Amino acid sequence: MKKLIFVFLLAFAGQIAAQNPNYDEVADRIVNQSLQVIEGEHVLIGGNPDVQEIMEALYVAVYKAGGLPVLSINLPAADVRVSKEVKPEYIAQPNFAYAALDRMVDCIVWVDTDTDPDRWKHISPEVRKAYQQSGEASGKLTKHNRQRVVTLGQTDGIPSPQVAKVFGADHRQMTQNFWKAVAADHDELKARADKVLAKLSPGAQVKVTSAQGTNITFRLHTGAP
Repeated sequence: MKKLIFVFLLAFAGQIAAQNPNYDEVADRIVNQSLQVIEGEHVLIGGNPDVQEIMEALYVAVYKAGGLPVLSINLPAADVRVSKEVKPEYIAQPNFAYAALDRMVDCIVWVDTDTDPDRWKHISPEVRKAYQQSGEASGKLTKHNRQRVVTLGQTDGIPSPQVAKVFGADHRQMTQNFWKAVAADHDELKARADKVLAKLSPGAQVKVTSAQGTNITFRLHTGAP
């Protein structure tokens, strides 16, 4: 059974320049270290037009690894139009074609950036509920999938000036930290994580502190929920 991997690439020291990242190096790390794509595997690469360069690099890297890339393009502006112009009952229909595609591939890479964080503020509760219904229905078909998955960035994807403004952050610094994270050596990161994991056991109490004031205590779950 294939191991499901969610990689949310956060701040970690590396060598890629902040304003001019080498997308081929980024793609090589994702394809060969994180996903470990092998010959004959299908890899779904999803993103929007703003991240075309990194999608192209991933496309080439998958082929170089012997894999078969499949592209999925998101159109944020079109989605906004749908939310304004389409009947909620049509939006609520589950798109089983996407769910079927997810089940057919071995790996998934999601790459995105958000240049308009406010685009969804206008959505009415009725339309929001319709999207939720569609997502829940499709999700039932994919919840047991076992693909290896990499998400480049978190909810807002690769930092944009607009997202940095929302968080009150300096865009240059935010971008620099982001690409440093992506540049992390995944094997080294895994080795460090394994050292921590070896010290943990079900039911153990864990305390996390830092010089910045972090002070969190929690107990590890002892069994399946």
